[in-house]
Amino acid sequence: MIKFNEIGFIRSSFREHADSLEMQRHVSHIIINEAYEEGLARIEEKSFLQVLYQFHLCGDKYELSDDTYTGSIRGIFASRGTRRPNNIGLTTVKLQKKKGNILTVIGLDALDGSPVLDIKPFNPKLDNLVSCPYLIN
Repeated sequence: MIKFNEIGFIRSSFREHADSLEMQRHVSHIIINEAYEEGLARIEEKSFLQVLYQFHLCGDKYELSDDTYTGSIRGIFASRGTRRPNNIGLTTVKLQKKKGNILTVIGLDALDGSPVLDIKPFNPKLDNLVSCPYLIN
């Protein structure tokens, strides 16, 4: 069994499933537990962050296919759907400010109360296909 430690949680105006593109237009707050606050040192030097979080309201049920915005069906691993076997979400956000253990971000599509599992800085050299040509050849 794999165990994750929740490092914090999301504060969002969305309390139930909504369109991800709509959710990303709104400001959210990531509240980091005091035990992990030291891990935020110099995070404000980063403009973009990748947030790994849990879809905490999905329960144990999952689907292996999902419909897209165009109405077509594809496998869950070929989609951004929430009903996944491990209920894990990943979103890149823009850091607007840091105040103590609170990060204010835009671009997050997580529901209010979602547990945060990890945060990593977006690194254009590692996370951008244009700067990693061996991935696109």
